[in-house]
Formats: sequence, C-alpha cells, structure tokens
Amino acid sequence: MGKQQVQSCFAWRAAAGAGSVATLRRNTATRQHRSNIMAAETRRLGDTKDLLGESPCWNAQAGALCWIDSLAGTLHRMLPATGAAEQHSLPAPAGSIAPCESGAVVAALKNSFARYDFATRALEILAGIDVDHPDVRLND
Repeated sequence: MGKQQVQSCFAWRAAAGAGSVATLRRNTATRQHRSNIMAAETRRLGDTKDLLGESPCWNAQAGALCWIDSLAGTLHRMLPATGAAEQHSLPAPAGSIAPCESGAVVAALKNSFARYDFATRALEILAGIDVDHPDVRLND
C-alpha cells in the first residue's frame, strides 16, 4: 500500500471517528473486557454425552443445574453442592425447559407443554397444539 493510500485510509478513518481518542479508549476497553471474558474458568460437570444438549437453566431455590438431551428426551439435573446427578425421561424430542418456582420444570415437547415434577417423576401435560407433523416441534 502506497503512502498516499495509507494517508487516504487514515483520513477516512479519522473522519469516521475511528482515529479519535475516545474511539481508541473505547477499543482499548473492549479489548480489555474481551481479555477478562476469555480468562473465565470453565469446568465440566458430570460425564454425560448428549446427542443434542439444550436449554441449560439454573434453579437457585433447588441449587440445581438442569438441561435436556433434546433428541434422546433425557432431562438432566445436577446438584453441584452434593455432586448428585439425576436423569429423567421425557418424550423425545424435547425442545426446551424452564424452572418453576416449585422446583419442577416446564418442558416444551413435540406438540405440547408439560410440567415435570422431580419429586414424583410425574409429567403433567398442560397444553398442546393440534399439529402432528414430523418436522414440527416446540422449542424455546
């Protein structure tokens, strides 16, 4: 790139605000923020090998992390404080889950919404849709 092209490019960036002190400070802060994010520690919980892991959610009241294996119809619940890991069956495919205040979860299934109670292992259908097509499933 020739000197004139570099000057032209710099002039355009400066006119666009790319060369201003405020922009440089913002860019520096963004890089520092990204560095902090990249330094976050991650660790594996459990040893599941899901076909399609979906919908992780934390239930603070129960102190439990829940997620589903959408294709297998498995509802996982991990209690990090004790190390306990549970597996529960849902009709596959399961689309998503959300925690309830009671400690149960609401699940979006193929063509219905249901409430799953961990204590009783009961699945209660709450509502459904009148579509039964292989390419249709409820999701988040």
